[in-house]
Amino acid sequence: MPVLSAILVVTFLWSPIAARQVHQADSTNNPNTSLSLQLRLHEDRTKFHVGEIIPVELSFTSNEHKKYTIMAFECGDNYKYHVEPALFLNRDTGMGVWEECSGPIIDIDPGEKPFTVEQILNSGFRMDTPGRYRISVTSTRLGLAVTSNTVELEITPADSAWQESELHRALELIALRTERSLKQGCAALRYLETNAAAVEIARLYADLTSCVSFTDLDTAVISAPNRAEVLNELHAGIAEPERPISTSYLRTIAIVSLYQEHPEWVPRPRVAAELDTVSLAGLAGSNGLLQRREALPNREIDYAKELAAALPKKAPEARAKSLETLLYLGKTLAPVEIPPELMKAAQGEVAANFGNLPAGDQNYVLRQLWPAIKSPAMIPVLEKVVNGGFVPASNWPQSVALRRLCELSPEVARPYILRELRSDVPRIDTSVLGLLPEKELPELDSIMVSRVLKSRDDGYRAMATALVQRYASAGIAKDLRPFMDQNIGNMTCESAANLLVYFLRVAPEDGSRLLNRAMQARGTLSCRDNLIQRLAGIRMSPEVEQAAIAALNDSDLSVAHEALNVLREDGSADCKAAILRSFRQWHQQWEGRAKDLNTPANVKWQLDEAYYGALAFAQGWVSSKEELEALRDLCLSEACKQEADSALIYRPQTYVMIAVVEPAGDEFSERFMPGGTMERMQQKMAQYPKGTLFQIDGRFAAYDSVQRFFNELKPWTADHGYLLQIYQN
Repeated sequence: MPVLSAILVVTFLWSPIAARQVHQADSTNNPNTSLSLQLRLHEDRTKFHVGEIIPVELSFTSNEHKKYTIMAFECGDNYKYHVEPALFLNRDTGMGVWEECSGPIIDIDPGEKPFTVEQILNSGFRMDTPGRYRISVTSTRLGLAVTSNTVELEITPADSAWQESELHRALELIALRTERSLKQGCAALRYLETNAAAVEIARLYADLTSCVSFTDLDTAVISAPNRAEVLNELHAGIAEPERPISTSYLRTIAIVSLYQEHPEWVPRPRVAAELDTVSLAGLAGSNGLLQRREALPNREIDYAKELAAALPKKAPEARAKSLETLLYLGKTLAPVEIPPELMKAAQGEVAANFGNLPAGDQNYVLRQLWPAIKSPAMIPVLEKVVNGGFVPASNWPQSVALRRLCELSPEVARPYILRELRSDVPRIDTSVLGLLPEKELPELDSIMVSRVLKSRDDGYRAMATALVQRYASAGIAKDLRPFMDQNIGNMTCESAANLLVYFLRVAPEDGSRLLNRAMQARGTLSCRDNLIQRLAGIRMSPEVEQAAIAALNDSDLSVAHEALNVLREDGSADCKAAILRSFRQWHQQWEGRAKDLNTPANVKWQLDEAYYGALAFAQGWVSSKEELEALRDLCLSEACKQEADSALIYRPQTYVMIAVVEPAGDEFSERFMPGGTMERMQQKMAQYPKGTLFQIDGRFAAYDSVQRFFNELKPWTADHGYLLQIYQN
């Protein structure tokens, strides 16, 4: 999957280091803490060549036992290095760093066992100037600032014989392709920083993707002094048949190209000491790419056009990877417009090369890039996937392929869906099997009821009951009624919801009775705290709406919260009065104890925010300014009042914003707010007065997604008297 990157200018965001001790850190540098920080060079070496890796260790110890809760991985600017003389250069290239601070949390006790981290000193600095240096570091890794001892090291002048030998060693290690050899070889190649090393990185760039987790190779290419030579090597790779071109490859060659044309855009290298006095804005001001944000994506598009022309001559594996890069352009460069002819060229290659894509990429392309590749040429490709071998405990990409086949040709997809519906154990996702237009398939009643009656309470039963609620006729209600009477409150919530929806559809009186029983059920398999939400998600009905209204007075606050959410998202306009009446009753109950409501012990009773949301932002109606003001008067908690005040501020605006949300996870199409689906959104839009201006928020979604949505919605808005624009400010 592509990585959405950004051009940022940052100071050093890197991990722990160490050094050989020259003298102990002065305890006065670490007031109010028992922590000590030991900095030492790996194996106590003190002399290194220019371009040689300098591994270091940073060890936290303490004279008392105390636990510190920290991120297991480095995250953020936890280390500030002090270098004398201040001749080391920072590594800003204009490429930027995007750090996602997430991961497991761990507890450590440096009083019991030293907490030690290894790092490479070169990753934060360029050490091109020979000489002797004194280094120390102040770290906030454990929360409190603690300063290390000072160490000395010597950088000796460049040695051509050593450089040639180190380059040869790095390439040999990379060729071994083991995790350890790649880690060592990539690091050696990256930090050697000779002209020959830069050319080798450019030549091998496409083959070194596994090095990304070890070291930042693109920075070495971008900052290479022999930029023209590096650019020529990268450029030649676009047309090379065996070389796959990734999204990072396009971005890197674009940056190198722009810096070659405009050397004045290259960020000025600064010594480490300057970073103490130069602001982030000052650093950004020296970066030409940041001042000309449109230059980089436009140059990437230029190289993407060359790649599209080279696709037919690429070897199958390289062509598949390069095609993936072109298909992802709309996302990696969003919101920049991708030339239609470029996307058309990529789309034209999909059908012929789909089988060469890895299974994960096939799944992703069919789910999230489908609008870009949808064409009749995909029909035989999708049939081949649907008929492919099934992986145990997995139904992709067959399920998504059958869904897409149904979109392209329902008549071609129909036999495959019926084949699965007739099998004892369907292997396709039930949401796909439910795509046939028939409301019921009575001819399949017997096998559907048989699956349910012989099922255990597991995933198989969930599948079996889902197909019953979708296709079964009233003819098997008599067979399922005893099963439901026996198992209400004793099966998974998914299965229970499926069968309740079935009865509400074919025998509403039985369905209402069973629903009331399910809402009364208690115990480990009780579904009452999420049952109404599940039912509404499958099929909203008047009976479900009445159950939600009744649940507003439930003693279980989680049930009441769920009911308000259901009525907000799926309630009809008829339920508005009932919600308002219940809100007023809640207000009267707590009005004299409003202060108590805002205490931590009573937060769970703060239903006013949920009531307010259900009435102010309902799918079924639009609240006027006067109604919003009246609802604000019913709020008692601070959270509710703040939300109400915010709504009143934005209510007078003369337009309504529509957000486009890209598909993710198991979703198959974009979602839109307000509404969710296109149908629900149009239902919501129709509640506004004629002449209302709707603006599509095009700032964060891919350009092609926004434009496609605009083109699809424009005729409807024109026919119904509304205005539609794309907001991209």
